[in-house]
Order: sequence, then C-alpha cells, then structure tokens
Amino acid sequence: MCLFEANTTLVMAGDSVTDAGRARPVAENRKEDLGKGYPALVDALLSACRPDLQMRIINAGVSGNTSSHLLERWDEDVLSFHPDYVSCMIGINDIWRQFDNPHLYHRHVDFNTFLKNYEKLISCTVPKVKAMLVISCCYMEPNRDEPFRAMVDQYNAGAQKLCDKYGAIYVDAMAAFDKGMEFYHPCFYTWDHVHPQLGGHMVIAKSFLKTAGISLDN
Repeated sequence: MCLFEANTTLVMAGDSVTDAGRARPVAENRKEDLGKGYPALVDALLSACRPDLQMRIINAGVSGNTSSHLLERWDEDVLSFHPDYVSCMIGINDIWRQFDNPHLYHRHVDFNTFLKNYEKLISCTVPKVKAMLVISCCYMEPNRDEPFRAMVDQYNAGAQKLCDKYGAIYVDAMAAFDKGMEFYHPCFYTWDHVHPQLGGHMVIAKSFLKTAGISLDN
C-alpha cells in the first residue's frame, strides 16, 4: 500500500548525504536543484513510476550537520514548509566527529545526546504530518565489529526504537547496503565509507520508496 497521497509535500532533511550539492536557499525543483543524491533519485523515480502523485519534494540537507545542528534549524528549514511528509537521515556526523576529531569534544554528539535530539525531532514532528520516515545512517563496512560500524549500528538501533515509540516509519537503508556488500566491495558504493556514489544513493532511494510502498515496476 502506497504511503503517499497525491499533491502533497515531502521535505527530506539530513546532512551531506542528503544535501549532495542541492540548490540554495530552497531546493525543490527538478533539474539540478535537488542535488545529485537520493532526494533527486526519489523525485525522478516517483515522476517515472507514480506520475499521478504529483509530489512536491524539498531537499533540506545541510553538509556537516549533526543531530544537534538539525534540531536547531528544524522549525525554519523543515516545518515552515508545512509538509505532509518528512524524512530524516542524520547521525553519521554525530559518530564521525568522535573518530576524526577525537580531541574536539565540543564537536562530538554521544549516543545519549543523539537519542535526546532525535526524540525531540520525532516527537514534535509526527503529530504535525501524515507520516515521518527515519532513514538509518549508513557506513559502508561489512565488518560489524569494526568500531565505526559498531557505533553506527548502535545509533541506528536507538533511532529505530524511537520510531516504534512515536509511530514514525523506519527505513533500514543500512540493511540494503549490507545485502549489496555481499556482492560488491564497499568502494563500489562510496569513496570514504560514508558519502555514496550514484549507485549508493540509488540504494537509499530504493529503500526509501520500498518502505513507502512505492512499486518501481511500472
């Protein structure tokens, strides 16, 4: 069953994986305005497979954002558009700064702070929209004992529990990458384990649309 209704607005929020070179100040057009990542692919696939929906898609990703940054700008950059649907993909920078800037503690977002931030985002948004979709953050590394990957799994599990608590919809893009990495080396999807190449963005887009009940067979 398709989650989306016709003539509605979807705002897709997140960090650089969502941003993907989007236009400023507002990215909502086809062409290059939506960037070169999964929001543009979601828009393209919807226009190809479900043209009847006529959805307005807005890319509200900002490169470098953590969950703390996103919480600060949520009202202005997301809710101000009065969206019918909201998606959020955040958390990878919360984790990454703990590895690439271990001594800059003020830039870190530990697990408990991440949960508090995400709980505020989800709890304030779900009552205002038809549905909120939470996309797992992704680290393209098949070894789940690797420290970064293990932390990603911890943060994603926390986000999924918040979805269960508040009635948001969890999109497990990390599971889709795990399936792909049974056949491809991670460098096929990404140059740094985090930022997807086009094929990686398609993995996220297809996971998102599949979870929303969109058939891509048309």
